[in-house]
Amino acid sequence: MRNRTYRYFQGKPLYGFGYGLSYSTFEYSQLKLSQPQLKAGDDLTITVVVRNTSGRAGDEVAELYLEFPPTPGAPARALRGFERVHLGPGETRHLTYTLPARDLGTVNEKGEHVVEPGEYHVFVGGAQPADAPGGVRARLEISGEMKLPR
Repeated sequence: MRNRTYRYFQGKPLYGFGYGLSYSTFEYSQLKLSQPQLKAGDDLTITVVVRNTSGRAGDEVAELYLEFPPTPGAPARALRGFERVHLGPGETRHLTYTLPARDLGTVNEKGEHVVEPGEYHVFVGGAQPADAPGGVRARLEISGEMKLPR
């Protein structure tokens, strides 16, 4: 799957996932994880603040990506949540996402759905991590391994 779909693509796309035109600009801040160190199988709650930094109202789609450790067969990133918000000029909104253990997993080379140990990154922004200059990132460490039911 190397360089196919946004999950495995290593280059810079002409138009990234989440690309769109807007007269409004947005800024993300205060990204917090319920636990920066997590045991495989535990859920994760993420909170973030998004603010309209422009002088006009606008809509933003806040996208949550999980970036996986570099293991064979694992994608570089996967979209794990999104929320469309309408914000007036200067308005701020607190967003909360909850990722169950299944959303923290991937399919390994044996075809098993597992949560593997390692260093992950959580990213929230208006586009993919490489294409969203206003997004925020946090490090997540997962310990242990857990096979997930089909």
